[in-house]
Amino acid sequence: MQAGFAALQQHDPQKTIAVFTSATPIAIAAGIALQLTSEKILGLAWVMYNSGTTTIKMRDSAPHLYNSMPPLTC
Repeated sequence: MQAGFAALQQHDPQKTIAVFTSATPIAIAAGIALQLTSEKILGLAWVMYNSGTTTIKMRDSAPHLYNSMPPLTC
């Protein structure tokens, strides 16, 4: 995952890169971006939604997170 962040730093910041994956890899990416411990990342993986949208923007060579999910319908 850290290699993925390093690769993002090589891309033009004005370009958009889309990655489609499940919640666990997003939790790992979010945990790395937030500098969480492995235990906290595992806890985060339990609360991520597969239908959520997470945007990671590289700013000053550091990842910044923006997270949202679609409204729940019953």
